[in-house]
Amino acid sequence: MEYNGRHDKERNNNQQLESQELQGDKQQRYEPQVPYVVPVSEIVEPVDQASKAAKKHRFWIGLTAILAIAASIVLGDGSSFSMRDVMSNGIGNGMQAGTKLATTDEGIELLSRDFEIEMKQGTTSSRMLIWDFAAEDGDVVTVRVNNVVVAANIGIMNKPIALDIPIPSVVEVEGVKDGVGGITYGIKFPGAAGGSAYFNVAPEGGANVYTLKIP
Repeated sequence: MEYNGRHDKERNNNQQLESQELQGDKQQRYEPQVPYVVPVSEIVEPVDQASKAAKKHRFWIGLTAILAIAASIVLGDGSSFSMRDVMSNGIGNGMQAGTKLATTDEGIELLSRDFEIEMKQGTTSSRMLIWDFAAEDGDVVTVRVNNVVVAANIGIMNKPIALDIPIPSVVEVEGVKDGVGGITYGIKFPGAAGGSAYFNVAPEGGANVYTLKIP
């Protein structure tokens, strides 16, 4: 009986150990796994070099457009001159060929004038640049040099037309057709000593005379 009791006790102890081992296995087997969450501070987004370059390109395009708009507002059509600068004598000191003084021929009260222009010493020929300093409205002129027609019935535009003329000479700009509000034009001789531009109104059927002389 003592043997059987000891045997039963050992068997109970063995069953308890097996039960503990099974419970331990279950705990290890079914222990929930907690996922690792990366902190926001450690998240680094990949750098897209192409996107970065495109953003930089758009920035410079936008900046250039803003500067261009600002320049157009400040400078207008690129000329800082107006009719007030030439009303007294028709002479535009320091003005370049192609300078535009008005957007319409209406209301221009410029007088029709003749000019004597001194050319630079030793000048034997010069270009003559002629353009419409107001609206391109179909004004037409004929140019004579020493009574010889060198350009007949030319429509003058804001962009200068160039003619070669001898020095000394007498140049006549004859008004052929008035578009609207008068035949308005500017004229410049790059070989002139003063470097000025001249602004005039040619009477239809009449002419303005420019006497080009050397010292």
